[in-house]
Amino acid sequence: MKKLILLIIHLTIFVAVAVSQTTPVSATVDKQKILIGEQVQVYLKAVLPGNIKFPWPVVDTLPHFEVLTRSKIDTQQTSMGLLLQQTITLTSWDSGRWMIPPVVFGHSKTKAIPMSVEYSPMEANQPYHDIKDIIDVPSPIESNWYWYLLGVAVLIALFMLFFPPSNEKKEKVVKPAEDPFKVSMELIGKLRSSDEPKILYTSLIDIFRNYLLQKKDIHSFSKTTDDLARQLGELRLNGSDQLIQVLQRSDMVKFARYQPMLTENEQAIEVIKKNIISIENSSNAV
Repeated sequence: MKKLILLIIHLTIFVAVAVSQTTPVSATVDKQKILIGEQVQVYLKAVLPGNIKFPWPVVDTLPHFEVLTRSKIDTQQTSMGLLLQQTITLTSWDSGRWMIPPVVFGHSKTKAIPMSVEYSPMEANQPYHDIKDIIDVPSPIESNWYWYLLGVAVLIALFMLFFPPSNEKKEKVVKPAEDPFKVSMELIGKLRSSDEPKILYTSLIDIFRNYLLQKKDIHSFSKTTDDLARQLGELRLNGSDQLIQVLQRSDMVKFARYQPMLTENEQAIEVIKKNIISIENSSNAV
């Protein structure tokens, strides 16, 4: 008797666990009758109680139906568990009554859905239109466009005969290159210490690097601040320490979001200006 009671208890627990692991799933449609080529939406839903996991079914091919699109799997936490939803858009080109087969979710599956695919109904009240015969189209009027083209060619030939092109070569006006020192001074004069720091220091250092390129053929745009400092050491400039500080501050403003004071901005403009003047004077002295 005790063994029978224990067996009943074990069976009850096994059934309860099996039922608790069953995943509620469903498949519904927005319509069960469509015309050929018309779309129908299939809504797949599954509720996962607890930490149950299973692979989401991939609906790829269905008999008599064509899968047009599959939406992303939406998830939503509910009191019953995790709700998963997906919308699949189908169409059919086969007329008749068909079944959307069950979709398998792990150990659970949905019910089959009957569908009716029909042709567009004919309206008996509409008049019958017979197939029309081929309509003769009159031939287009023959165009004499080639006579106009010939006339234009003759006129061009006569014009070239009486007015031949001049063989005299026009002198090319060579525009003198702008003085890099003058250009640099004009650009520096437009800078203001109150400008946005990143724009101010970027413009200031670009003016200095461009002057070095034009005046001393020093290519520094692809160089780091340390590389440029080594190149400037060859020029033996007075106040080179202040110049290096300005270059380093520019890196801090552009890459470390350093916010300098207005006095620092004014000092940076003045240092770059003085060093350009110093390089210009030394070049003219040579």
